[in-house]
Amino acid sequence: WGYNHFGQCGIHKSQEIVKYPTKIDFQLIDDKAIKIEASFGTSLMLTEKGHVYVWGWKKLDNFEEKDACEYTPTKMKDFEQKKEKVIELKSGILFVVALTNKGTVYEWGEIGDTITGVSKVDNFDLSEEDFINQISVGMTHILAISKKGVLFTWGDNT
Repeated sequence: WGYNHFGQCGIHKSQEIVKYPTKIDFQLIDDKAIKIEASFGTSLMLTEKGHVYVWGWKKLDNFEEKDACEYTPTKMKDFEQKKEKVIELKSGILFVVALTNKGTVYEWGEIGDTITGVSKVDNFDLSEEDFINQISVGMTHILAISKKGVLFTWGDNT
């Protein structure tokens, strides 16, 4: 519930403000939602099978129509071709970070002065047997930690 200007509540636009908890009219087939995230005007869902769904302001989707709104959860196509399963999803104000079961980190949205579609973050200086196993975000920055405890950060440092 809350402000629904971009459709981030998953309710038709005719409801600018959703005053009470309201069930979203959406059903997953052979999958189930396991995590949710909210960002500025955008909502995200991660499923048990590793699919990412997004609704609300399309700026945090594939940038196909960055000023459009989506009122129902829509599966992101970017992860369909990858042979990795998204296991974690975090969002800052205008960006999203995803972690896969193989320790790969993907980011998209507006991070500082950079705007990007879904892209792999691959500049971690880790040994072959180490990998990123946890991510966290602030309003404008990102943190990642490896299995062996190596900490990384990037984003807007101002």
